[in-house]
Amino acid sequence: RFADVDESHLGLDPDKLDLWLSANTRVRGGSCRVKATGRRIAACVPMHAFGHPARIDRITKVCRRYAIPVVEDAAESLGSSYRGRAAGAFGAPGCLSFNGNKILTTGGGGMVVGDDAVLTARVKHLSTQAKKDPATYLHDEVGYNYRLPNVNAALGCAQMEQLDGFLAKKRLIAERYRRGLAGAADLALIWEPEGARSNFWLNTVRAATPKRAVQLRERMCAEGFEARPLWTPCHRQPMFEKLATGSLDAGDRAWRTCFNVPSSSDLSLKNVDAICRLLTEK
Repeated sequence: RFADVDESHLGLDPDKLDLWLSANTRVRGGSCRVKATGRRIAACVPMHAFGHPARIDRITKVCRRYAIPVVEDAAESLGSSYRGRAAGAFGAPGCLSFNGNKILTTGGGGMVVGDDAVLTARVKHLSTQAKKDPATYLHDEVGYNYRLPNVNAALGCAQMEQLDGFLAKKRLIAERYRRGLAGAADLALIWEPEGARSNFWLNTVRAATPKRAVQLRERMCAEGFEARPLWTPCHRQPMFEKLATGSLDAGDRAWRTCFNVPSSSDLSLKNVDAICRLLTEK
């Protein structure tokens, strides 16, 4: 099942989540089940779009009321926080990504974090081939080879030492975009919600219409600046098209009218200014 987003920051909207759960589920025996099918909802997986924290405190509150565990997708939001608490620290567990395009990288892979020692120990066990006794290679269940290699982990440790610098540069770039686009009546920069501090992984511009979004992307690409559309939403992917959903109008509007602009921490402010001029030209 999918629930709609808050258009201001593109994260899961807790009010819309609450409305959908109220209308379509019931809690019995300590679990939440869909009325129409009787199937149990195993987890809610909110994500922080492009580094901007969703209203995760309200999302977790709603989920507690419906007895739904939260698995927090913080893949894009390492270094972000909400009301002083790190993104990834609200779920049980939270998940981070160290893919090559993220704010810091190990070349691939990621991390599972959480304060439930039993759960994190089980994740570690399963990701290490469920090896009970390394000396005799005894495995007590089917496991997986998901652990990060030491070489990649060493790269990640070196990258972590630079995280504060990456975050500072990302914020500087985002604020430059915000100033440069402030006078454009038909454009808006997606921004961090109140109480949040974003890592500004990817800066995202909203155009007034889908046609305008395409025009601006083409203009940027013609001048040598990459601009890409948002990912196709999950509910529009072929393997999920038969899943029941409520209204997803906000997510669909964002998909059609928003696009990402260059956001690398190596991006010069001169280039940010040039991009803003391209976007605001009539």
